[in-house]
Amino acid sequence: MKAQGYKNSPVLIEDNVWLAHSSVVLAGTIIRSGSVIAANVVSPKNVDHNSLVRSPSAVVEPIDLQNIG
Repeated sequence: MKAQGYKNSPVLIEDNVWLAHSSVVLAGTIIRSGSVIAANVVSPKNVDHNSLVRSPSAVVEPIDLQNIG
């Protein structure tokens, strides 16, 4: 395992985060409050507050809280 470059880092998931079915959060990732990780998405990077991470290629976009109906 050591020769393969195994990375062991903590993951931080704050309050009010939704992880959909089959979503994957990689080691060392921080997901801030109010964020959504869509189904079947691998989240390899940090996610800001109130963001949506969706396919393709884990696009991160802010959630517009003013227009939620």
